[in-house]
Amino acid sequence: MLKIFFQKLETVNFPWSKTRYIGADLRGNLYFERKRSGFRSKRIVKYNEGNKTMDYNTASLSDLLAEQKRLSDLAVKVNAIQQKELQDKLKSKELLPK
Repeated sequence: MLKIFFQKLETVNFPWSKTRYIGADLRGNLYFERKRSGFRSKRIVKYNEGNKTMDYNTASLSDLLAEQKRLSDLAVKVNAIQQKELQDKLKSKELLPK
């Protein structure tokens, strides 16, 4: 609870603060901007270190079999389209005058 309090406190823009909170992205990274007199403002990113492990979605055997069937069905359809295009190309060559 104390951690959440300090995270919320970090996003408040106080008038005496040197950095200004800009926003956050979907991964929890925080974006700040520091104003410097006479220079461009400096942008700062505070990366979220809460989730250091990678998330892997393991597929079940039924998912793998369904994907394999989908790919084989797709290959059959692609082959049929290629054959039809080849036949159309040959027909158009036959119709051209010599």
